[in-house]
Amino acid sequence: YSVRAQRYQPQNFHGLIASEKNERGKEVLWTLTWPDYCGEVFPCTTDPSDGVTAQWHLTLADDQGIVVANGRRDEVTPGPTAGTSTHHFVLETEAPTYALAFTVGDYVVDEGGISADGVRFTSYTFPADRETAIGIWSVIPAGLDFFGATLGPYRFGEDFSLVEAEFLLGGMEHVTMPFIGRFDTVQIELQSTVIHELSHHWWGDGVRIRYWADFWLSEGFAEYAMARFYRAYEGEERFFEILDEFKLLAVSAMEDDPHPVRPPEDDIDVLEIFDSIPYRMGAWVLRMLEVRLGTETFDALLTEWFETHFAQAVETEELLSAVNRVSGADYTPFFEQWVYTAEIPQVTVRFSTNG
Repeated sequence: YSVRAQRYQPQNFHGLIASEKNERGKEVLWTLTWPDYCGEVFPCTTDPSDGVTAQWHLTLADDQGIVVANGRRDEVTPGPTAGTSTHHFVLETEAPTYALAFTVGDYVVDEGGISADGVRFTSYTFPADRETAIGIWSVIPAGLDFFGATLGPYRFGEDFSLVEAEFLLGGMEHVTMPFIGRFDTVQIELQSTVIHELSHHWWGDGVRIRYWADFWLSEGFAEYAMARFYRAYEGEERFFEILDEFKLLAVSAMEDDPHPVRPPEDDIDVLEIFDSIPYRMGAWVLRMLEVRLGTETFDALLTEWFETHFAQAVETEELLSAVNRVSGADYTPFFEQWVYTAEIPQVTVRFSTNG
């Protein structure tokens, strides 16, 4: 099938988006299909468990800009009319439909190094942000090395890119080429965003979720993985700073709109739980399991989880079964307390002194 892009500017922030001309006098064409808007760009199912491969054939004017899409950049051929070219990209490993995307813009392209496993890192930034961004993003080869050594090799080919997006905040785990918001691109204190999005190639893009209610198996895992990277990269103090921040955000979210880490209904609207509970509380669930099982045992469990379930969809009960098997104990009460209950236990400490 083919889709022809006209001057399409949806009222909402999803689908195929043609930005207004930016401060550089350029227009950026890009897509955002999470969580269930892929049908605005291509025929699809929106079930998060659905895994797809893809080929992009993107035809555009030669002076329109640099085009980036998922997977391997295969070839560029002459377009159907003079002054146009067709850009072919191939994604050969399954990923969620919401992780497919492309963008066209006035990007500066920089090679950012190669991981120990031979994965090439490329950055696509807007000219004004280039120098700051490539300094912040230089952490990516170290991230590829860390996740490759602790979880298993990167399995989406030999290329990974970061792409500066026209939206302002956060990032989106488009497979092989996450979008990073402009504010996060130029703030060194938000470098963790790029590590979070990279980690989705193990959790979320790599091991998919079966239901939206299992959202924490993607986002909580990605936040925990990010914290573990900084533990190795910057040390214990940084690790515990991140965990303390997670705790404050999780408690605040539970006070504002309490719901379980894993809600009881499978097919919920994920936007109803798009908060710090699946993200930061989910990460804390994993941290507590790490402490209970021991880091070595827990890391072995995560490696096995990735190896067993890569390119498959999982649900929370499967994780509980894996924890029970590895520990030799029944962790059902733990999951009931921390995953399936919409509250955070309160601890009261009383002490007295003599003398």
